Amino acid sequence: MKKIAIQWSDTQQVWHRSRDGQKFEKDGRLGLKDAQGKIILEATCDQIELCKDHVYTRTGDTVTKYYPSEMVEQCSFDANDAIFYEDGKMGVKNKSGNIILPAIYDCVKDWKPYDVVYVKNEDGFHYFTHSGKEVLTDYDNIEGSNCDDEPFYIDEKQCTNVIVTRQLVEKKKNANCIKYGHKWVEIDRFAKNDLSTIIGNCEVVPMPDDALDGIDSLSTYIYEGFIASSCEENSVEDCVNQLCMLNAYGSSWKFITKVWIHPESTISLEELKKFWLIYSDNSDFYKHKGIESRFNVEDWLRIGIGYDEALGKDEIEVLQIHYFTDRWPSSAEMKWVNGLRRSDVSNLMELKKQLDSHIDHIRINDEKLADAIHREILEGCHISCNVDTQLTPDEEINKYDYLKSIGFHCLDTLWYTCRSLLESTLQGDANNPVALTEKQLQFAARKITWLLNNGTTPNYVKSRCTALDFLSLLKKLYEYMDWSVDGQVVLSELEIAMRKKGCRYGRELDRDEMFWREFKPGLHDDSPFSLKPYTGKVVIGEEQEINADFINNISNTH
Repeated sequence: MKKIAIQWSDTQQVWHRSRDGQKFEKDGRLGLKDAQGKIILEATCDQIELCKDHVYTRTGDTVTKYYPSEMVEQCSFDANDAIFYEDGKMGVKNKSGNIILPAIYDCVKDWKPYDVVYVKNEDGFHYFTHSGKEVLTDYDNIEGSNCDDEPFYIDEKQCTNVIVTRQLVEKKKNANCIKYGHKWVEIDRFAKNDLSTIIGNCEVVPMPDDALDGIDSLSTYIYEGFIASSCEENSVEDCVNQLCMLNAYGSSWKFITKVWIHPESTISLEELKKFWLIYSDNSDFYKHKGIESRFNVEDWLRIGIGYDEALGKDEIEVLQIHYFTDRWPSSAEMKWVNGLRRSDVSNLMELKKQLDSHIDHIRINDEKLADAIHREILEGCHISCNVDTQLTPDEEINKYDYLKSIGFHCLDTLWYTCRSLLESTLQGDANNPVALTEKQLQFAARKITWLLNNGTTPNYVKSRCTALDFLSLLKKLYEYMDWSVDGQVVLSELEIAMRKKGCRYGRELDRDEMFWREFKPGLHDDSPFSLKPYTGKVVIGEEQEINADFINNISNTH
């Protein structure tokens, strides 16, 4: 189902005006009038249902729903849809058209691809299978929760202070186990406020201090949890396979991961390190079955490992919490974001004043939201990696000086800038590369020089490449294509300058250290395995047992 663009005058207060209205028929079609007899919807519909929470209309193969918020949704009519409408109520039928649940409900949600349908009316809520058997009946209220009317349903803007978890189980263990295809899944939930306690101590590998910041953001509105456990030989991959089977990676959620092992675990540290490898572009694991390489750096750094004495010595348990953040920016915010690319310093300073005024105004009534906006578009933001500019090089550099003065960083900008330079020559067609313009080259020289002198990370690593790798490829392309000699000179001088500032090729870096250097400001710049002792029994290989002192220096170990 998707939102559609309909003229505001056509949709304004359709639901509100329909409350005391009535349907009318004209030429075999249905329309809708309000209490005063004024037409709300013209007589073009095949079906109109005045439901408690929305107005449902069907015109041919198009279904439209009008909500109290004045949001409008539209989708194609599906004759095989389990949900049907009758006399302003909703019911459930099977694929043969036989009624399973009569149309007596105000709300029906089909929890695909599970065999579960959620229904609600004045008598309360229930969950049924598509054959009409009631399920998910065993649950306890969570203190402080306002979502006890839908304790297990996972949907946008639902369960905002509870986290629903799913876990594959071998058979039906209790009343909260439901069918997922040919598998059984146990559904559970816990209070969102308990998450920090559940994540708890990570004695083996610490969780970053700001790991929960995103989940606590006021812009975050989808929560979901997945649990996996394994004592297989490749236990990490087995756990991730279970998460994939639960469709954990079917959307672009962000996530944090807590792993538990026994205090005397026999699982090797090399096996545990796969949790980071699987979610990183720096590893062959990133093409793991069911996982796309779309994860941000913070996703694979928000991983912690702790102890649980209840587990077997060869067992791993994983809790992965997924969430989604989406806040529509204000006009002042959008002007600021657009100005970062296009405006000079004087205009940016004026936009900054407007933005500060906007945030201060919000702070009067909502300090948390004001802080959230400040974090999202001012704190920890990086300077753009653009290789083209409408400004003069001097104006662009002056802008960087200003942005740095208000807290912007350029830690990863060198890497992205060098990659963008190489991509600009390809222009989407690697078989027909095009040389950079003289203006692009001169601007690139000024920008890279500024970055090298203003705190950029010389050996930031992503996809196993450094900035110097990209620049070297660009220089070789210039030589191979016999492009401008002046351009080759500029690139050679940049290469020398980058080497002098400590930039290295990926092949020159220690592979293990190189992996852990991919980071986001505020998170680990080194291997998390070196930060706290691992006191369990760790075996690398078949015979070699590694003691705690050696493990504490694992970041230098292959």
